[in-house]
Amino acid sequence: MIGVLRTVSAHVGRRVYATDLTGASALVRRYWHPAPPALLTAHPHALPHLRDVMNVPFVYESPDAPHLKRLRDAFDLHRLVASGTNEYEAMLSVGTWLGSRWDHGSDPLPGGTQEMDVGEVIRQGMRGKRYWCEVAAKVAVQTFTAMGWVARLACISSDGRNWEHGVADVWSNQFGKWFAMDTDFNVVHECDGVPLSSYELCHDGPALHRSGTLQRRVLGASKPSLPLIDLLPLYACVSLDLRSDWYTRRLRRASPAGGDLASWWTARNGFARSLAPKIRVESRERFDWPVTIAWLRPKAVLPRGDRFVAHMLPLAYSPVFAKFQWSVDGGDWRDSELRELAVHLSHGPHVLAARIITSNGGVGMATETTITLPT
Repeated sequence: MIGVLRTVSAHVGRRVYATDLTGASALVRRYWHPAPPALLTAHPHALPHLRDVMNVPFVYESPDAPHLKRLRDAFDLHRLVASGTNEYEAMLSVGTWLGSRWDHGSDPLPGGTQEMDVGEVIRQGMRGKRYWCEVAAKVAVQTFTAMGWVARLACISSDGRNWEHGVADVWSNQFGKWFAMDTDFNVVHECDGVPLSSYELCHDGPALHRSGTLQRRVLGASKPSLPLIDLLPLYACVSLDLRSDWYTRRLRRASPAGGDLASWWTARNGFARSLAPKIRVESRERFDWPVTIAWLRPKAVLPRGDRFVAHMLPLAYSPVFAKFQWSVDGGDWRDSELRELAVHLSHGPHVLAARIITSNGGVGMATETTITLPT
């Protein structure tokens, strides 16, 4: 009888977990606008950056999730970012505000660790409760997401065995890259004014430090119970949770769509393996995949009189997509539906650029396609 029960349980478990994975895959496909055709799936080198995002399994939380709408309204977050002269300044304002909501500590969480109420954590922190780094990082991920930005949770370690600290990696449209926002120690690391990701602090940080080009931007005052230290040793090993929708997509314990089975990690030389069943990713381009990126793909170029018509197919990747834009030879940006474009061109070389506008009005990465037409 026990053997029968185990067999049935294993079968049900596989079916449940298969549903988890299928659901995650369906969500990932929604970040493509429109869905990438089979030809590009088979030949990912057809466009710059395409191979870096084709199979990224990350599932993003929606800024329109009910708990994030409540978070925006409860703390008037739009007012908080209104004074920033650019996106990075606005992001730093959010990070500075978050870092001043509570002191470092280990008080019980409102709702518990599995059902954490982000808004209530902030309110309780403002009333004197104290919370630790993972809470700060998760609250930061949710808050940045609520503002229409993209963020992810990164855990860092000096030895690859004990995950000693947590930060939020935030995607910057302004810089076209990820950067680590630490709202526990209240710091961002930069090189020549450009903020660095957890991956870059892992692999490039020591050399930048030796060259004197690694700068530390402090966000407001340090927490009374957490004096600022040299954080670079903690970035020797970095782990990424490949989802940020923890509070709207519930997964069962040990589901392969969450936890260690759905985490990437990378490390400096000397770390042979992780004791946890995470997936090691050493590729810089893959670990720090691009977000909010668009392309124009040539379909055909046909002569028409003394000119040409280039038939171009738009494609974009973003969880916060609002609209697609394109331009020719540095001209004005034009809005376009996600359907084939007929672009009239003269003889010679031309540069066609594409970008997206995000749901919060941000401007995504622009990519260029060069077409040279015969004279």
